[in-house]
Amino acid sequence: MNLITTATLHDLGIHKSDDEEQVLVEHFETTLNERVGMTVIDLLDDDQAKHLMELSKNGDQEETTAWLQKNIPEFEQIAQDEYDILLGELAESADKI
Repeated sequence: MNLITTATLHDLGIHKSDDEEQVLVEHFETTLNERVGMTVIDLLDDDQAKHLMELSKNGDQEETTAWLQKNIPEFEQIAQDEYDILLGELAESADKI
């Protein structure tokens, strides 16, 4: 999944202190994970959703991602779409940040 970097912020015209930029990057990543998670959870049956929650609690991001890619064929596209949407929202509000 694509992640935002401080270079991405700079490309969008967002220049803040290092600490503020790091907060924005972390907020973007958290928001992206939440949005992808909400979209994916709607595609799963109850057993799959329970298994995904258990994987997430264990904190193994690679295992969780591998499971998602195996069980949700469109996972990469969902993640990319949500990334693009969120990046667009960030770009639209860049002058207000």
